[in-house]
Amino acid sequence: MLLEVPEGSHKVELIFEDTRIRHYGKIISVISLIIIFLIIFLLYLYKNIVSPNKSSNQY
Repeated sequence: MLLEVPEGSHKVELIFEDTRIRHYGKIISVISLIIIFLIIFLLYLYKNIVSPNKSSNQY
């Protein structure tokens, strides 16, 4: 980053802020993580509650 400043005494303040697209990207990432964890949790529940111990039904 280059900044041209004329001679003399100056105070330069640079602020790094999120852009609108960066903000929306963070929101999409958090929602995606929540969905992934929800899918994993539901698969765990399905495996352990809906079809527990299929091998124990043998004679």
